[in-house]
Amino acid sequence: MPRYYFYLREAAAPPHITGAFFPDAAAAKEFAKNLRTALTDHAACGKAHWSVAVADENGSAVFEASGGKAAYRRDAH
Repeated sequence: MPRYYFYLREAAAPPHITGAFFPDAAAAKEFAKNLRTALTDHAACGKAHWSVAVADENGSAVFEASGGKAAYRRDAH
């Protein structure tokens, strides 16, 4: 099972990086979308701006979500 890396960033703070195993890029993307929503919804005063970027174990971008936008990298496996 491949490992995907999640780069979490709140506003201008340095990113928090963690890795997890998922069966495929679609599962990692779904997790990232839910994670970003949960972080934003539970932020103090609802004003924190969280972004999430996902890369596969080769470092290729899979998914990015920032603000109200999300982008899925179709060229990812």
